[in-house]
Amino acid sequence: MADQMTDQTNGPRNNSNENGVSTSEKIKAIEAEIEDLTRQKEDHEKKVRELMQSEDPAAGKFYAQEIFQHKQDRLRLEVELDWRQKRIKRLRLGMEEFT
Repeated sequence: MADQMTDQTNGPRNNSNENGVSTSEKIKAIEAEIEDLTRQKEDHEKKVRELMQSEDPAAGKFYAQEIFQHKQDRLRLEVELDWRQKRIKRLRLGMEEFT
């Protein structure tokens, strides 16, 4: 019965899957992924700003395709970040079967 008790801040206390990975280890791994994805997203945002500033309509220099691709990648990364944040919340609530 004590194994199934939950902690309000950390979710299930002694929760591990069939691979022996605890919930806290899963959360740490996801948080590392979030850091990496956040860095990638910031890189795309920076590249979009650089490309937009370097456009020169008078000289015929446009980077519409590159800007579009970086914006698409940024949006994809936002979805990835959101998905991982929600996964952490589900893990903390003990809803591992949904992760």
